[in-house]
Amino acid sequence: MKQNRLARRVLGRRGGARRVARRGMMMIELLMMLIILSAFAIVTTRMFVTVMKLNREAAQAHTDTVRLDSAVRVMRGDVWEAGEVAEAGGEISVKNADAAVQWSVEKDGAMVRILTRDGKSDVKRWETGIAGMTLRAAGPVVVLSVPEGKKTRGGELWMSSQVGLAERMAS
Repeated sequence: MKQNRLARRVLGRRGGARRVARRGMMMIELLMMLIILSAFAIVTTRMFVTVMKLNREAAQAHTDTVRLDSAVRVMRGDVWEAGEVAEAGGEISVKNADAAVQWSVEKDGAMVRILTRDGKSDVKRWETGIAGMTLRAAGPVVVLSVPEGKKTRGGELWMSSQVGLAERMAS
């Protein structure tokens, strides 16, 4: 009888092997869970760092673009009103009836404007962050060349003098 009870416990009522209920997880399962959680943590950390880097680069590119746009807007106004446009050593001199303006681009991409009126000078500087830009004069036209790079597509911006073009058309 004792054997019968033991056999029923092990085999169950229907004669098949009975599944013994486990109480907890095995070490292998815990180890696998830790490995999966670690991999998830590594991936999310790298993704977070990448997103923050892209965010910082996008903000810097936007700032550089706004500064370049501001400088070009002022330069376009200076050139448009110019009676005379001259180039000397990579710098552009623009003269109108009451003032002289000198534009230059530094190696680091900073654009500098020096306005001289009545013997007084006013210096403005725009840090564009676009290295390698150049200025040149082609008659009554000022050409700003922007090199192709990571931040820029590159190209040339032509700004003409209204007075210079009118004089050229009249002659």
